[in-house]
Amino acid sequence: MKTLPIIFFLSLLVGACTNIAEKELEKAKAPIKTEFFGGGITVTYDVSGNFKSLISTSTSKVTSTLPSAVEEAFKIATLKARRQIAEFIETEIKSDRFTSSVSDSLQESDTFDADNKSDNLNTIALKVRENITQKSSQILKGTFVKSEKHDTKKKQVIVVVVTGVDSLGTSNKLKKLMSK
Repeated sequence: MKTLPIIFFLSLLVGACTNIAEKELEKAKAPIKTEFFGGGITVTYDVSGNFKSLISTSTSKVTSTLPSAVEEAFKIATLKARRQIAEFIETEIKSDRFTSSVSDSLQESDTFDADNKSDNLNTIALKVRENITQKSSQILKGTFVKSEKHDTKKKQVIVVVVTGVDSLGTSNKLKKLMSK
């Protein structure tokens, strides 16, 4: 009869330990975000420095009341967002500001241990830079519009363009389907 409470206690203890380990693993997998251009560009990556995605947000004014004006504004905002990604890859990636911003984001994130030194932070930041630079042409080809919003009060549209490791394969599949 005494074995039943002992077994119950042990299973409770093992379950609690497993739950803590799963939370730590989930925390380590959570992407880290760094914003550039006043929030117009957001880069996400993991603790290892592997690039996950690049998000660009852009706006455009609706200049007239014609039905086609909103669609035209969406096109302009989409082109601006894609141009912003290209400019970011061309200029900002190569700057020291990129490395320091990524290092700061790593330091502030919950997923990064406080024991790691700034040398390790810079190494991860340089790895993020290298990953984006190596995949730059694929990143630019893999962009897609994630969301479009029309704000009638402000007479503007907001477009969010996304590209990343996960979207590259989807983009290629979509191009193949469209060409058939």
